Amino acid sequence: MSKERKDCLHERTVIIEKEEIYNVKGEDIKVNAHVRKCLDCNEEILDMVLDTDNLKQAYDIYRKKHNMLSTKDIINLRRKYNLSQRTFAILIGCTQTTVVRYEKGALQNLTYDNIMKMLEEPANLKSALEKNKDKLDAKEVEKIEMTLNDLLKEEKCISSYEKFLATLPLKDDNYSNVQSDFLNSLNTLFEKNDLEENMQMVFVNKEEEVLLKNLEEIFKLLNAMGKTLKITSL
Repeated sequence: MSKERKDCLHERTVIIEKEEIYNVKGEDIKVNAHVRKCLDCNEEILDMVLDTDNLKQAYDIYRKKHNMLSTKDIINLRRKYNLSQRTFAILIGCTQTTVVRYEKGALQNLTYDNIMKMLEEPANLKSALEKNKDKLDAKEVEKIEMTLNDLLKEEKCISSYEKFLATLPLKDDNYSNVQSDFLNSLNTLFEKNDLEENMQMVFVNKEEEVLLKNLEEIFKLLNAMGKTLKITSL
């Protein structure tokens, strides 16, 4: 960045875009930076907000290049389990201040990044909870365990559904349009985790009724989660 002229008050400025290099952990990262420039003296002016955003952009590029969790990934991971920042910090072994920094865009330590990736699996989060129960309030532990149980049931449910799909014939010609709609709707339902209550679907061909038996485990799990999925054979 150029030095500012002391005799200019920089009353008229504009934000421009230019290519800049930021050094992140010894690695040069090229970014399309936003820089404030004076229209009167043509000098670049220090803008802490823009500089911070440019640095975050460099961090994002570095994370993507090294397959690290993004800031959004970290926030979503904590929210997935309904954890406070304090509890999340305890489970990954850092301070609450560190979690706050990560969620504001600071580049995470590689060790913590690997730990957080592991915790994306509910079973691993459950293990971490067991190891740190003594550091958490009993009510907090109970709340997390309830969330974990729901997530683990959903995982099992989705796994059962995938096994169900594997039993279907490969040729689409064997299915009517309504049957295809049924399968597509069910697929969308599970992919989006949007398990709507009292959702009714119609399965037409009686000859394929045997396939419904493969869904028995799915329905049991849905009911355990307080959801109802009805299929009517005509």
